[in-house]
Amino acid sequence: MTRRVLAAACAATAVAAVVPSVAGAKTFNTFAGGDDVVKSAPKGFSPNAFLRNTMIVHVGDSVRWRFRGFHTVTFPVKGKKPPAFILPGAQLVAGAVDGAGRPFWFNGKLPTLAPNPVAAGPAKGSNYDGTKLRNSGLPATPPKSYSLKFTKTGTFSYYCVVHPGMKGTVRVVSSRSRIPTDAQNQTAATRELNRLAAVAKIAAARPVAAGTVNVGRAPAGQRFTINAFFPSKATAKVGQTVKFTMAGQTATEVHTATLGPLTRDQVPFIGATGVNPIAAYPSDPPPTLPPYTGQNHGNGFLNTGLLDNDPASTTISNTGAVTFNSAGTFQLKCLVHPGMDATVTVTP
Repeated sequence: MTRRVLAAACAATAVAAVVPSVAGAKTFNTFAGGDDVVKSAPKGFSPNAFLRNTMIVHVGDSVRWRFRGFHTVTFPVKGKKPPAFILPGAQLVAGAVDGAGRPFWFNGKLPTLAPNPVAAGPAKGSNYDGTKLRNSGLPATPPKSYSLKFTKTGTFSYYCVVHPGMKGTVRVVSSRSRIPTDAQNQTAATRELNRLAAVAKIAAARPVAAGTVNVGRAPAGQRFTINAFFPSKATAKVGQTVKFTMAGQTATEVHTATLGPLTRDQVPFIGATGVNPIAAYPSDPPPTLPPYTGQNHGNGFLNTGLLDNDPASTTISNTGAVTFNSAGTFQLKCLVHPGMDATVTVTP
């Protein structure tokens, strides 16, 4: 559904009331994400949210999700967790070299990484009663909608496997119960999205502590992220250490803080064989990164590797610190999110 059609539907139903459903199964519409919908939202605003967050339908009704972002609609077996999106492979990384032709430290030490086909691919079945996994898989290009018919009463949680903590609910009630209309659900979805965008504007304006760069911004308890660096033009003195951090953020997103003139085409996050280890792993052995000179690894490459704030990710940090030992203006990017770019200017 386009934004124009959504706006028209909301305007036409502004005074609608909650009424009992008429006889016969219905299909109710909702959204996975809300990228590029609210024009007044900060650059990089990405709702990691299902909108409307809670859908109420009758037994035998269907819900149709339209994708406005890189998400999945994943219903695990009731009471179970959704499948992990990325899994370590049985093989160790091999053949990863830097700009000077030297092998990266993680060769022969850390496993290859790849999307889990159970999470990334669609699951068979168009009905859901809580007994079997149902999954949209990753959205196609252009994205197609995904529908499920609910055949049993109950409250069912579902997830986006790409963004940990992104959760929605479908409540399935008897045909005698009163439920919102499809138009009311869409009106509520728009209100939820606008509230998220309003909070994001406030979050984007929040100042940053000296010597710190926020890698993304996703306030705790909120259902959105801003895929940007704060500040976008960081400054430091030669010898100063800058902390790149996601600490305190909602755990729905991952980023990298990567220095160097390389493009994302040169260091893609996902390659032909899975997740690119040069993007996902720190460029230098943990726990600390070496000083940055602008010549690291032969081409100025220095990478924190993946950062997140998910307590379940015990091997991934939420912070990386870099000491700048040379003056200059250096490119900074997240290798996961196109357009998430900044600079660090270092003066004597």
